[in-house]
Amino acid sequence: MITIRFPSGHSVQYNSATFVSHDDLGSRLFTKENGALLARVQHSAGAIIEFMTPCRVYNALDQDRLAELTKEVRSLKRKVTKK
Repeated sequence: MITIRFPSGHSVQYNSATFVSHDDLGSRLFTKENGALLARVQHSAGAIIEFMTPCRVYNALDQDRLAELTKEVRSLKRKVTKK
């Protein structure tokens, strides 16, 4: 399993990716079973390729924003129920 993390905060997890090759244009992710190409990542993308096991695809920046909005909604609920 290989994860690509982009500067925007988005992450993409490739469950069947097992190895990466690099050339002048960027990196290529392949499967081990049949050597099929799964994805290409240009060097200019500024992405980080990880050989870790994350559990989801998400935008970390949006997660922080969602937590702030959830807190705001709870605050508004308390204000509304007090009246």
